Amino acid sequence: MRFFYLRSLAVLIFVVGFVFDSNAQANQFIRYLQAGSPDAGILSRAYLNPVIEGLSYGANGGWVHTARTHQRLGFDISLSATGVFLPSSAQSFRPADLDLENTLLLSPSGIAPTIIGSDVETTFLSSFETPQGTQLIEYAGAEGLDFSDRWLVQGVAMPMFQAGVGIGKSTDLKLRFIPTLQMGSVTRAGLVGIGFMHDIKQHIPAWKIKTFDLSLLAGYTRISGEIDASSVGFTRPDADLRQQEMPFKVHAFLLQALISKKLGTVTFHGGVGYNVTRSTADVLGSYVIFGTTEDDEVVVTDPFSLSFKNNSMQANAGVRLDIGGFYLHGEYSLQEYSAVTLGLGYTHH
Repeated sequence: MRFFYLRSLAVLIFVVGFVFDSNAQANQFIRYLQAGSPDAGILSRAYLNPVIEGLSYGANGGWVHTARTHQRLGFDISLSATGVFLPSSAQSFRPADLDLENTLLLSPSGIAPTIIGSDVETTFLSSFETPQGTQLIEYAGAEGLDFSDRWLVQGVAMPMFQAGVGIGKSTDLKLRFIPTLQMGSVTRAGLVGIGFMHDIKQHIPAWKIKTFDLSLLAGYTRISGEIDASSVGFTRPDADLRQQEMPFKVHAFLLQALISKKLGTVTFHGGVGYNVTRSTADVLGSYVIFGTTEDDEVVVTDPFSLSFKNNSMQANAGVRLDIGGFYLHGEYSLQEYSAVTLGLGYTHH
C-alpha cells in the first residue's frame, strides 16, 4: 500500500516534468525522413507509438468519482491527473520486424529506442533517390528520452479540468478541457471533451430502493495540437520552403457501466467499459534531405501522415473522500496500459 501511494504521488509530479522534458526532443523522429518513403513513416510510427497510446488512454481517464448523478442544476468541478504506465517492452522496437523496404539498422543490438526509451545512438543505412541517382545514406536515428532513468515511473500523464451538471432525468452533462498551451516545440496543444452519465437503476423497479448507485457513462475527448518540426536542421536558410510542422489529433471514446456505494464520507466505486482511440499526425512542410554531397539534396514536401488505432477493455476501481463540499478521489484502471487517476474537486447536489 505504501508503494501505491508513492507511485501515485510520482504521477502527479510527473505531469509537469513530462511536458517540459519531452518538448526538447519531440521532433527527433524527423531524422527518419532520410529513410525515404514509405520507410520514414513506418519508423516514425514505431518511435512515437508508446506516447500516442499513453496519451490516448490518459484522455479517457478521470471521468467519474461516483456513479451517483446530480439533481437538476447540481454540479461538481474538479482538477485531476491521470498517469498511464508504459511497459518495459515499449522502450524499444526492432526495425527488422517492420517490413521496411530500403532501410537497415547498423547497430549490433538490432533494436532502436522509442521516444520513451534510452538516449542511445543508433545508425541507419537507407537507399535514397537523388538527382544523381540512387545513393546509400548513413545517418543517426532518433534518440529516446530515457524515461526510466529520469522518473520514478515510466509513463505519460494527462491533467484535466472537468465540470459536471445535472440536466434532469437523473442525467449529468460532463465537460472537460485543457486550455490551449504553448510549450517548447509544441506550439499549440489543447483538449476538449463531452460526456453523459445516466442513472439506470431508476429503470429497474426491483432495484430502486437499493442503497447503491448504478449508471452508464459515454464520453468523448479530443486532443489537438501542433509540433514545430523546423528545429531539426532539414532546411537551408536561403531556400524558399514551406513551414515545417506536425499537426496532430487524438480522439478517445469511452463507454462504461458504473456502480458506487457511499458509506459515511467515503464513496467506493467501480466499473467496466471499453476504450476506442484514434489518432492522426501529418508531417507537413518542405524538408531538405542531403545525400553524400549538398549537390545531391532532395526537397521532400508533406512527406507522410501517421495513424494510430487502439481498442481495449477497461476495469476500474476507486474511492472518494468527502470533506464538506470538497472531495479527494483516486482511481486505478486496468486496461492495455494501466493508469492511476488522482484529483480534487467541489460538488453541490
